[in-house]
Amino acid sequence: MSDGDSGGEDLLVGSHGDYAPVAALDTYDTEQLDDTSRSKLSHSARRRAEEAMSARDMQATARVQAAGTAGGRAPKALQQVSANREGLLVVTSLCGKLKAHSDVAVKACEYLRRAYIGLRCLDGVSQAALPAACIEIASKQCKRPVVREALVRRSGVKEADFRRSLTALHLLLKIRRQISVNEACAEFKCNGIKGEVRHTLEVYKREFWANLPADKREAADFGRPVFVLAALFLAAKRHPLLVKPPPEVELRRAGGDISEQEFRRVYHEMETLCTRCKMAGGQTRAPEAVPPTAAEGALASASAGSSAGMSARASSGVSAGVSAGV
Repeated sequence: MSDGDSGGEDLLVGSHGDYAPVAALDTYDTEQLDDTSRSKLSHSARRRAEEAMSARDMQATARVQAAGTAGGRAPKALQQVSANREGLLVVTSLCGKLKAHSDVAVKACEYLRRAYIGLRCLDGVSQAALPAACIEIASKQCKRPVVREALVRRSGVKEADFRRSLTALHLLLKIRRQISVNEACAEFKCNGIKGEVRHTLEVYKREFWANLPADKREAADFGRPVFVLAALFLAAKRHPLLVKPPPEVELRRAGGDISEQEFRRVYHEMETLCTRCKMAGGQTRAPEAVPPTAAEGALASASAGSSAGMSARASSGVSAGVSAGV
């Protein structure tokens, strides 16, 4: 304070009183302290606790992002940049915990950036589940799969949100989804009929292949998800006491929004061919034409050969049998 100023308050006067002891403020409340003696945590217990805290933090971050978006606290462009950065950190963290290959992490980050660019197309999709879904797709594309149960558990998201994000991302990224019998049965809680689904699919492939003309067999493609999902639907309807048949619309959505016409066409043809084979005692007319059934998860690439094969079958008289059976 200058000598010329007559008014004002001298803050140094009595300042030592601020440091005087006050028992009510200087003493901790024993009722609010947890002084219980605890045993030392093992490495596995500490890891589980850290995973639970990490999942809780990611859920809290997702809620804050959703609240900020709803309240309009920041411009959408800034919210998008912030969500993108945090999502990339989550991808890196999850890949590290799952010990995923570095190629999977790089590919997952690329998919996540593309997902945020096309976020407007992902209506009703939880943003918190996007990093885990990108890792799942990247692991399949890099052929370095990760354990889905561990991925969902460590990401801290619901299984339903994860499946919804996974389906939407396949459509947005224009990546054909590859579904094996094991994955389909696990997703729709039909593990009790896994063997029946696999048998139905193999019988259909064998009968379909045997009824194709020789010049059309190379164009046949059984790698599309519609075949696995139709086999699951057929097996579930045949064993309603073991499992609850999944809704047809959910099956079609899981395969990447399969059209109703295509799904029902494959389902009815599969039902007819399997019934015909059962009535014939499991014998196929052309056993030498049966294609080798390699690992079920290694699905062939999508092509228009399936439709061509069906048209060829119609010319060979199989469609007449399908119509009669339906």
